[in-house]
Amino acid sequence: MSFIALVVVISLLFIFLIMIASVWVMNGFLKVYIGSKHRTLEAITSTGNVPAHWSKKFDNKIAAMNRNGESAENIAKIRMDAQKTYIRKLDRLMKYIDKTRLVADEETRDTLRSRLQQIRSRWEESE
Repeated sequence: MSFIALVVVISLLFIFLIMIASVWVMNGFLKVYIGSKHRTLEAITSTGNVPAHWSKKFDNKIAAMNRNGESAENIAKIRMDAQKTYIRKLDRLMKYIDKTRLVADEETRDTLRSRLQQIRSRWEESE
C-alpha cells in the first residue's frame, strides 16, 4: 500500500511541477511578445520613424542591390514594398491598441490612436 501511495505522491508532484513550468514558460513568452509590441509602439510614437527591426531586412536588401548595380526601378520597387509592409504593421499595432486591455484608459488609447494615425499619414505621403 505504501508503494502505491508513494507513486501517487510522486505523480502528483510531477504534475504540479509541470503545471508550474508551463505557467512560467507562458509568462515569459507573453512578456517577450507583448513587451515587444509595447517597445515598438514606444519607438514609433517617440520618434515617428520606422523601427530599426522593421526596416533592417529592407535596408540590407537595398544595400545589396546598390552594390550589385541593380536598376533604380528595382530599388524603387523594394522601397515601395517596404513602405507597404511598414504601413500594414502599423495598422496591426493600431488594431492592437483598440483591443488590448493593457492601455491605461480610453484617453490614452485615443491619444495613441491619434498619434499613430498622424504617423501613418506621414508615412503614406513619403511613398
